[in-house]
Amino acid sequence: MGIGSRQSQRSTSETPAGKSEPCKPYFQFMPGDGDMHLKIGGELSLSTLPQIWPPIRHGLRRRRLGNLTLDMSHVVCRDSACLALVSEIRRRAAVAGGKVNVEGVSPALNDLLEMAALPDAKAPHLFPPKPPGIVIRLGEKVACTLAEAKAMVAFVGEVCAAFVWAAFHPRRVRWGDLAAACEKIGADAVPITLLLGLLIGVMLAFQSAEQTERYGVRTVIPAVVAIAVTRELGPLIVALLMAGRTGSSLAAELGTMKVDQELNALRAMGLDPVRFLTVPRVLAALLMAPLLCMFCDLAAVIGGYTVMAYHGMNFIHYLIQAHQSLNWPDVFGGVGKTVLEGLMIGMVGCFCGLRTGSGPRAAGDSATRSVVMSILIVVATDGCFGVIYYFMRI
Repeated sequence: MGIGSRQSQRSTSETPAGKSEPCKPYFQFMPGDGDMHLKIGGELSLSTLPQIWPPIRHGLRRRRLGNLTLDMSHVVCRDSACLALVSEIRRRAAVAGGKVNVEGVSPALNDLLEMAALPDAKAPHLFPPKPPGIVIRLGEKVACTLAEAKAMVAFVGEVCAAFVWAAFHPRRVRWGDLAAACEKIGADAVPITLLLGLLIGVMLAFQSAEQTERYGVRTVIPAVVAIAVTRELGPLIVALLMAGRTGSSLAAELGTMKVDQELNALRAMGLDPVRFLTVPRVLAALLMAPLLCMFCDLAAVIGGYTVMAYHGMNFIHYLIQAHQSLNWPDVFGGVGKTVLEGLMIGMVGCFCGLRTGSGPRAAGDSATRSVVMSILIVVATDGCFGVIYYFMRI
């Protein structure tokens, strides 16, 4: 039974300068027999309506809205806020099985209120849609994943067909784009690859030195570093680096071209974007991945020596120990994994870029999706190679 917002019920008041200022809107639920009575006053506009609508809504809900008498004799309407307020109150009353009787308005405003009345206050489109259940959401996720997998398989087929076309038409391949992509994917990534390899070698040597010192077999550290890096850590580090660096770059580049309608321009000129853009970039990723892996392996072996030098081991002796512990299957098995991983990272980056949507955030979303998909594929592929090498006794 209280007054909402507890504002003064005066329509205007005098300022020190002698000018009148508008009265802030207020409302009051009036006591009555049977029906509910609501009195609204003050200046009502789209800017002032949010001040009183939340408490009015709370009061209507608390009093179980049914038939309502709405007194608007002290309301000063500035815009369509009055129409919106009355329409919403009428809709809520219709849902509750009641009706609203508006009093105290001018004939002109009453005509506007009648014109703004909803034909069907219970129409379904006036209510927010119900959130789908967990089964529907799960089904949508599965359907989306299957559609994405289907599109990915189709894209792999297009890329393979494009490679066959490039083999039979080498003069039509954009070798300049291939050289630029090799520089961006390979040469520009050499410093960070060497740094990561060096740090991996140092950490492996430190951890191994702490454990082998207990048993007096510190001389096995070169073998531990060389085998662990060449067989597993080197290829994995390079693949993850390419997934985050190369995959996102390809997706963002091609995604931006799609958002800017450059891909549509290529198709209008009769050029296939897969042959024109994807083939050089995927081929560059395939060629640069094993080279980066070799740089990473070499840097890791040198990083391991920095620890052994602290313990007094000669560099030549360190290299001999590392060389004797390795065999060709260890080296080529690790480097061979990066060939396939580089191919898949290039395909995933181009795939996400070509499937970029519209909008300012589309290219960024494609880059993020490319990194996530590439990392998942790299880890899964590395696990498959581990199982294969185990059964092949490599």
